[in-house]
Amino acid sequence: MLLTISSTAAREPEPDQRLTLQRVGNADPEIMPDAASDTIVKNLIEALTRLQDDLDRVELWTAALICFQEPAPDYRPRGDYLLPRREDNSAGTP
Repeated sequence: MLLTISSTAAREPEPDQRLTLQRVGNADPEIMPDAASDTIVKNLIEALTRLQDDLDRVELWTAALICFQEPAPDYRPRGDYLLPRREDNSAGTP
């Protein structure tokens, strides 16, 4: 007798979803039914796709953190767009 575990969600199951055991006829334990093997292959492909997406995000955040570790370059604006400086009015008149 062969038991399989199935979930109602193909991706990450929600907390309220439970795994259920299902009996698969009088199958030889060494021979996997085609539907079960297809499901396993599909789940493995989806897991590898999610893993690749996670690795892409890790690579992006690693690059971002490396950039933040370096000091910002010195900034020296040209005089074309600078506002004129105000005189410091310490007399208190508006």
